Amino acid sequence: MKTENLGESIKSGVVWQYSRTAFNIGFTLVTGIILARLLDPSDFGLFAAVTAITNIITAQINFGWPAALLRSKKLEEPLLSSVFWIMEATALCMLGVIWGSSAYLGDFYNDPRFMSVMMLLGVNFFIIPFNTINGSMLRWDMRYALVSKITMVVSSTGTCLGIIMAYLGFGVYSLVFSGIFSSLFLTLVMAYFAPWKPSFVFSFTNIKKHFMFGLRLHLNNTLNLFANRVDNLLAGKLVGMQLLGIYVKAFSLGRKPISMLGANLYQMFFTALSRIREDSNHSQLMYQKMIMAITFAVYLPLTILILTGDGLIIILYGAKWAEAIIPMKIMAFGSFAGVITMISGAFCDSQNLVRQETKVQILNVLMTITAVIVGSKWGLIGISLGIVIKTFVLFVLIKNILTSGIGIKWRDIGHSIWPNVCAAVGSYFLGILILSTWSVSENLVYLLFVILICSIVYLAIWAVIGMTIKNHTEMQTLFTHFKTMLSKLR
Repeated sequence: MKTENLGESIKSGVVWQYSRTAFNIGFTLVTGIILARLLDPSDFGLFAAVTAITNIITAQINFGWPAALLRSKKLEEPLLSSVFWIMEATALCMLGVIWGSSAYLGDFYNDPRFMSVMMLLGVNFFIIPFNTINGSMLRWDMRYALVSKITMVVSSTGTCLGIIMAYLGFGVYSLVFSGIFSSLFLTLVMAYFAPWKPSFVFSFTNIKKHFMFGLRLHLNNTLNLFANRVDNLLAGKLVGMQLLGIYVKAFSLGRKPISMLGANLYQMFFTALSRIREDSNHSQLMYQKMIMAITFAVYLPLTILILTGDGLIIILYGAKWAEAIIPMKIMAFGSFAGVITMISGAFCDSQNLVRQETKVQILNVLMTITAVIVGSKWGLIGISLGIVIKTFVLFVLIKNILTSGIGIKWRDIGHSIWPNVCAAVGSYFLGILILSTWSVSENLVYLLFVILICSIVYLAIWAVIGMTIKNHTEMQTLFTHFKTMLSKLR
């Protein structure tokens, strides 16, 4: 793919990711409120503990094959079928693992529902290989706009099913069947747009070419996933399912802007950066533009969460979730660094710095375990503080890999994000002034007014900087793109 076409594909993909994020934030806000009122925190806690395990198992099925396929110069047989059959064989082995361990884990967490929930979620293991191949074909062609549209429809449909089942009294199983349905529906829709069916062929030669890269990336992905899930595994035992459910809600809300953009943007950035990895100057410039674009989208909602989170949780989710307020704000603060770490991780992987990243991910796991065990002495606030401290340390460590690998310096990152930081700080202090003057924290209409004002101020500060600082390449690129979009809307 030519550089110009690659750039246009990235712009289109980012726009659709922004659109998808805006849609998902609105949709999941409404549906999350409904589910939070229909279900008990312990339902969310149990689901989080089980999915912490099944997600780690899913990573073993995926191995590093999705990324390896995206790096491939061509996607064709027998590579696709070879990857598919390896994944299906792994899925069968992993299903045996959960069948053998689910009863023990149910006793460990002292919840009789654990075993049935875990075994039901095991159905997804056999769907994943189809999803991986069809999804990789679409992403390899840089059809991220289509992927975003598909994901929006699928997630909306699956969530609606979960709400109906929760209303009918299915409890935690409403979350389980919603997930299974979404996975199956996503696979069927992607198969429609990227038709492919496996052949009974297998090529060791094709697998061998991608195996070592996939292995190194798989190790890092597993370590990173384990670090991001071990808090749920440990907290479920240390503080119980009820408080784990509250912690998961706090973590989910505090990282909502990142999680909405994260997974699909990582794949898009990884694909794009892999195509130009031999051009270090172009790669570094694209990396800085990505940081500029994504932090612009993420810093405003994070600021709003910190400002109005207490009122929003009480008004929208109900008093039973009040203990999530402070942990949520702490998590949102950590997400300011977490979003840069996510982009930097994609850059490390695309530049084949996977081996250096492995050491950092091992430390990530150890830091997470330490944060949860030590922090649990002070409850959910202690665990949240520990996780945020770990997030900032991880940010520094990943940045150091980029410095030693390709020369990324602190000033490069700072240069990319300072306009967004200024806009966030300005809107935050204005919000503090309004909230302290009017005491509107428990009135939804006034809270929405504060959110609107802070959003306008954020965009105004950013626009003023954009019109004033003409030599900021990353900002001018994004600024020009937005002006073009606005002109098309007139």
